[in-house]
Amino acid sequence: MTPPPDWFDADEAQQLLRHLEWQPEGFSLLFVFADALPAQWLADWLNAALRPAGLTLQQPTCAQPLADAPDAVVDALMAELGALAQAPGAVWLPLHHHPQHADWDAARQRLLARLNERRFLLERDLPRPLLLVLPANFRPITREIAPDIWHIRVLSQQWRTPALSAAQHWCWEKLPAGFPISRDRQPWMGRAEDADALLHEWKRSQKNEGNVALIETAWQACAALIAAGRLSEAETILAPTLKAVLHNLKIPPKLDQDRSFALVHAFFQFISLATESERWGEVAGVYGLLLGFYKGSVESVGDESSIYLSAMGLYNLGVVNHQLGKPDSAAKKYLLGLALAKEIYSSDVLWVKCCVQSNILYGQAKIATSSGDYPSALSTYQAALAHYEQAITITPSAAPALQRDLALIQVGLADAHMGLQDWPAAEQALAKSVAIFRQLAAAPRAPRHAREDLAIALARQALLPPGDLAPLQEAERILLQLCAEFVEVPAYPRELSAVRQLRRLVDAESQPG
Repeated sequence: MTPPPDWFDADEAQQLLRHLEWQPEGFSLLFVFADALPAQWLADWLNAALRPAGLTLQQPTCAQPLADAPDAVVDALMAELGALAQAPGAVWLPLHHHPQHADWDAARQRLLARLNERRFLLERDLPRPLLLVLPANFRPITREIAPDIWHIRVLSQQWRTPALSAAQHWCWEKLPAGFPISRDRQPWMGRAEDADALLHEWKRSQKNEGNVALIETAWQACAALIAAGRLSEAETILAPTLKAVLHNLKIPPKLDQDRSFALVHAFFQFISLATESERWGEVAGVYGLLLGFYKGSVESVGDESSIYLSAMGLYNLGVVNHQLGKPDSAAKKYLLGLALAKEIYSSDVLWVKCCVQSNILYGQAKIATSSGDYPSALSTYQAALAHYEQAITITPSAAPALQRDLALIQVGLADAHMGLQDWPAAEQALAKSVAIFRQLAAAPRAPRHAREDLAIALARQALLPPGDLAPLQEAERILLQLCAEFVEVPAYPRELSAVRQLRRLVDAESQPG
């Protein structure tokens, strides 16, 4: 085991260890109020110390559905007491994840009240130490809600990590932790340099609006205009194109391949446009329609391409729900998407399955990061990275197309490492992401998003000790250029303002005294 960090309190840990070693039998209640990282460190440290005596911690599985069903967690725990009593070792019940999340906090309070009512049953039926692991701020709440079990506690301890800087907290709130992985954003982006020619072709042929080929020209022109940041012009093409597509779907009723192709691509252009305009509610609505379209295809045809599109549709809905501030809804979409991705079996599309799984894991990791559960975020980002590396092993030719995805995962890994205050690992991950983003931004005909990605990664580099302002200055220059070139894209001025504010925070924190 690696040496404990400076904040690990060995005296407190030894006090807890002595109780578990000297009184392994008979009921006792211990409260551990902890942040996610110290809780994990403490559990690992105790297990390493208790393993020679065969007294490693028991961890019931009943804590998993806490936010959705706290009463069910209590009932499951009470039903599991007999099995827990038969095995040696204290019971470690982790209830500390997602701190300061309203749904989880309400569930924790409900659970404590129910446990308080069952004090007698706990004492009678569990002849083992029980460690209730709660968020670090839950001590006064526990005393108020569960006075009976609080009264019989053997000890209570508080485990905190050192406070992150104001700049770090602010950066995670205001700057994107990475954007939707490239499958969500880039495959349907056209080449900006083709915009004028395609726009002219669309205007010239506009009278033949029922022609499928014209519809294809329209969405190609729309994609190119979005790539060029000309969002209002793209909007003028998209509205009549969608109308023409929907008209085609009615005659005849059967949806042939050409019409379904036109429908899906027209919808994706709408998604690209609405995403760039940050109209997240409209994006969610269209993804919902597409998901229904894919579901019908899965039910009628059952081919793996439809399964893949359905899994990606669920992932995309998860991304949008996260953008709308609905992490619980996003998490459910991700779980459904992972379950569906498991239905992809063919060896010739195995690399696609790896990419789908990686995308969804990436989304799950972002939720964990935003909730402050950095250990979970770190392991989930690492799993996402492993899936992409597997995809590249299966299909080496896919490596160039996956570079952006890999760089975004490195940004996520850096965020998780910074949350855990593992600065060398964060620096290494950010260096990898910045190197990839520089290469992508310098490529001929690079999409404008490549420069935006680079600016965001550079801004994060400034958070590494001792707080170097040079990366922030470069990020500011890049975003200034993007604001000047693409005046209709709302993200760039907002990100420029954020980088400037972050620069002021980092500068203030680096001043002596």
